[in-house]
Amino acid sequence: MALQEIPQAPRWTSADNVEQGCDLLRDGEVPPELILLAQPLPGCYQQADIDRLQRLAPLARIVLVAGTWCEGELRTGVLPTGILRLYWYELARWWSAALDRLATGRYPPWSTPLDAAARWRLHGDARPPAAPEGYAANSAGTAAEARRTQTLAIATVDYAAFTAYSSALAHLDWSATWIRPGRCWKRKPEFAAGLWDGSQLSTAELATLTEFCQHLGECGGRVTVLLDFPRVEHLPRARAAGAATVLAKPFIAEEVACTLAGL
Repeated sequence: MALQEIPQAPRWTSADNVEQGCDLLRDGEVPPELILLAQPLPGCYQQADIDRLQRLAPLARIVLVAGTWCEGELRTGVLPTGILRLYWYELARWWSAALDRLATGRYPPWSTPLDAAARWRLHGDARPPAAPEGYAANSAGTAAEARRTQTLAIATVDYAAFTAYSSALAHLDWSATWIRPGRCWKRKPEFAAGLWDGSQLSTAELATLTEFCQHLGECGGRVTVLLDFPRVEHLPRARAAGAATVLAKPFIAEEVACTLAGL
């Protein structure tokens, strides 16, 4: 499901297992910059598998994409070292944000040192360094010139959460307004997009989400949903309520901003 949201995915070289992947690396003329490992269940990949791939492609960043059943692995499992780790629902936004950085002349996260890339994933405040002049700079400047502040409606019951979200997105050209879920709108909304803060999409949450999406739809704005830990079944429920996409908390500000801009 995650790959369906990435237009470039059909052109990616794929392998059914680590052994096939190693064969592809041995036979390939150009080493990859990025290796994705799809992990449907905990323990699918051992440290020895990571080491084999890394020896064959020492400059490639290995990213493990964890599935729904891997939620508790960070607490109870033994994780391989030398990799970045994403959940399946984070991959498309991570990839989109990486392409956006490339288009503006910055390094993608897989080209930064592993500790810096991991820190950026965890905190969102350690941006990948700017690329040297001439690196992927064909679009540099034009994207910056096109940037302008856009209006964002943030629906959350907690004002402290609104403050945190709006502060994180302010430096990425989003000006936010707090909307209390379930409260009457005093006037027709005029927002470019909406961000709805939820938990696990209970019946009550679905009702407020539906109302929020209806109001945003009046001005052409589309809604991104933030959930504590999205599961596969949450995506069709959120979309049936009128939302455009679902992201997870804690979030990376650049990825959320990239998602909002692409709605």
